[in-house]
Amino acid sequence: MRETILPILEAGGVDLVLSGHSHAYERSYLIDGVYGYGTAPNFATPSLSTLQADGHILDAGNGQPSGTGAYQKSAGGVSHDGTVYVVAGHGGHDLDTNHPVHPVMAVFDLAYGSVLLDITGSSLTLRNVRSGGAITDTVAIQKSLPPPSALTISNLTVASGQSYIVGPASGLQAGGTVYIDRAYTFTTVPSNVQGAAYIRTANNDKAATNAAFLSFTVTQPVSVSVAHDVRLTPKPSWLSTFTDTGANLVTSDTTLRLFARSFPAGTITLGGNAGSGGSMYSVIVQPQSGGGPVNQAPNGVINTPSGSQTIQVGQTITFTGTGTDSEPNLPLTHRWTFGAGSGIPNTTVKDPGAVTFTTAGVFTVTYTVTDALGLADPTPATVQVTVQTQGTGFTAYNDLAWGPGQLETKITKFTSPVGGSGLPSSGILKDSTTGFDTGVTLTVTGGEFIGSGQATQGADSAMGDAFTIFNGKVSTLGVISYVNQVDNSLLLTFNGLNPSKKYDLSFFAHRDSYGWDRASLVTLSGQDAFTNTSSVASDNPSEVGGVIFSGPSDTSTRLPAANAKGYVARFSNIEPGSDGKVVLTISFDGNVASQYTGKYGSAIRLMESGNGGEPVNQAPNGAITTPSGPQTIQVGQAVIFTSTAMDPDGNTPLTHRWTFGLGSGIADRTVKDPGAVTFPTAGVFTVTYTVSDALGLADPSPATVQVTVSGTPPPSALTITNLTVASGQSYVVPASGLQAGGTVYIDRAYTFTTVPSSVQGAAYIRTANNDKTATTATFLSFTVNQPVSVSVAHDVRLTPKPSWLSTFTDTGANLVTSDTTLRLFVRSFPAGTITLGGNAGSGGSMYSVIVQPQSPPP
Repeated sequence: MRETILPILEAGGVDLVLSGHSHAYERSYLIDGVYGYGTAPNFATPSLSTLQADGHILDAGNGQPSGTGAYQKSAGGVSHDGTVYVVAGHGGHDLDTNHPVHPVMAVFDLAYGSVLLDITGSSLTLRNVRSGGAITDTVAIQKSLPPPSALTISNLTVASGQSYIVGPASGLQAGGTVYIDRAYTFTTVPSNVQGAAYIRTANNDKAATNAAFLSFTVTQPVSVSVAHDVRLTPKPSWLSTFTDTGANLVTSDTTLRLFARSFPAGTITLGGNAGSGGSMYSVIVQPQSGGGPVNQAPNGVINTPSGSQTIQVGQTITFTGTGTDSEPNLPLTHRWTFGAGSGIPNTTVKDPGAVTFTTAGVFTVTYTVTDALGLADPTPATVQVTVQTQGTGFTAYNDLAWGPGQLETKITKFTSPVGGSGLPSSGILKDSTTGFDTGVTLTVTGGEFIGSGQATQGADSAMGDAFTIFNGKVSTLGVISYVNQVDNSLLLTFNGLNPSKKYDLSFFAHRDSYGWDRASLVTLSGQDAFTNTSSVASDNPSEVGGVIFSGPSDTSTRLPAANAKGYVARFSNIEPGSDGKVVLTISFDGNVASQYTGKYGSAIRLMESGNGGEPVNQAPNGAITTPSGPQTIQVGQAVIFTSTAMDPDGNTPLTHRWTFGLGSGIADRTVKDPGAVTFPTAGVFTVTYTVSDALGLADPSPATVQVTVSGTPPPSALTITNLTVASGQSYVVPASGLQAGGTVYIDRAYTFTTVPSSVQGAAYIRTANNDKTATTATFLSFTVNQPVSVSVAHDVRLTPKPSWLSTFTDTGANLVTSDTTLRLFVRSFPAGTITLGGNAGSGGSMYSVIVQPQSPPP
């Protein structure tokens, strides 16, 4: 395909090639002539530097308008002017996780999505839009405009009946005649209109006030300059749509001010001069690329909404826009798009009004304005709309002690306003699965941020509810504290809760191992109903009774000082009441006599139920324990795989699924710990471990590890079978291999005395010395199960050597026996049957045969 089709496309000047096949998004640089290096069928893949040096990368920029700029191409279909190749196979099915990235590809995105293509005039823009709405690549191709055809001005129609003419072929020049009915001449001509076509009008028409006085037809877009007498004020109203250039055209009669405006090809109509106290205007007509004002792009602005919006499925947003054009080239056209996957059709009205979003997701709404000449706003106005699914609930995490380098994806990090953390103390919580705003505001007051200064006291417990709820969700390796102040409670205020929903709120305090009393009293208030489901502990030596609360109806839970076990304060089935507000207060536990009255906090989790019942099911989490990182092995070697898995809701038993990468040839495993897995195929494979809970909810971010497998499979043990000898003798292969002291022949007592290291221990065939005179062309045959090197040890006393030995290579090495010296001649053979000729020598001894796998070579 690459060798046959691409040369045809590139010779034809094709700008963009779209293809599928690979399940990914790939986009190349502007390239030409990359048809393969080396020879078929296994073409080598050159490096990017090689391709550039060979002139195949015509533009190594990223092609992005906001980056290195659009790829530039000549007008028309110029042969081999560069092509952009896009693979858009990421619309469905499994993504191609093992797909290698070719060096011509400037962008590779392994995520589901679509490709959007916009073509406006000589500009092409392609965007890769992920399924969630994020734009991960924008590439543009800009083609130079073709040279305009010769401008023609025809169909001159004048309301007065005068016969206006287009000036001489030399165009507007100093000394040229201004009017058809006066001898006035041009004396000073601005350089930007020098030589331009102009219409020679009649000065007797200077008093005309018609709204449509002069019309004419042009064959292409033009800039029209009306040269109007400076003595005439006010100017006629129709001239207000023109731009005052500030330049003057001087005649032998007066000075004319130049007013310019762009027009598309077609008929142009001008009004009357409207001034009897001066002279008639002149009309100058220029192609838009010919020195007149260049058409300026229009500008569109989204008036409403004024910023990003977050709504529920089924809700509406009102959209209005304003389009302006400085020329103005009217009328303007309008186009609204509502984001890939939104399911909302585009509209071409200026103000779409109320638009209902029926699909959950994050969508970029775009408003593009285009002028009457077809020029679009190059930076369309956009606004982001986040649409959440109603009735599904959410789970939000807030890290009260966040520090740089800790986790922050889809979590918030609101903390105490005291302590100089630089973090906000209030804001909207985010759904930890979707990243959407939940609509619930958390405000933190009191306490003091300490953060990593108490890193050993964060929520990194390896057990208990703290591990189950918070592990992998927030880092919490630091704390927020409120030390030595009995009245400095930490208040976590939640506003915007839905009165029709139920909530689950968990709080983790600290893991201080000191014996001092640093216990925290966690109290819920503002709710209509709740159930206290805090951790129950009885193994805290520093706290009598462990975690203390009287039962499910207790509004307070006292967390212990020594909390390495990971106990949490948890309140479930919270009904917030009509005001949608609850408060969690973390305060001194009441023991004023304690040496220290410190209280700590690390993290909270807030879960909203889907439909007023129990909180929404949370996804399980799986981790690959071994191997601990990427592995590089040889074909035929094994890697041991083990895992850990947990579910925050306790929806067990969990199920497990291991996949070993496309093309690995390894079947999926459904056990938690597959153990040793042998990789029989070379390649780079992504091993994926996915855990699902008892309700069928899978880990949305499965654990992965990369395994690089190189080389060819190690050979199986060498076997030598089917020994056939023309003399009928029974040759054997000794199990001990070739060693000094070993017997040479089956019919003599001669032994090997000196064995070269290159054949030490190798398999050998023990021949019969009585066969030394055989001259048969096919004397000895045997079968091997793999490619081998065969060394024939031939008596140095025998010359000439048999002809069949000429296909072997003299190694220069000798194998010495107690009878004679044997010279080693070697040759490689594939797996299968090997045939050797006779020894052909009565004055010496019979040869020996040594057989070795080709790796290592003899």
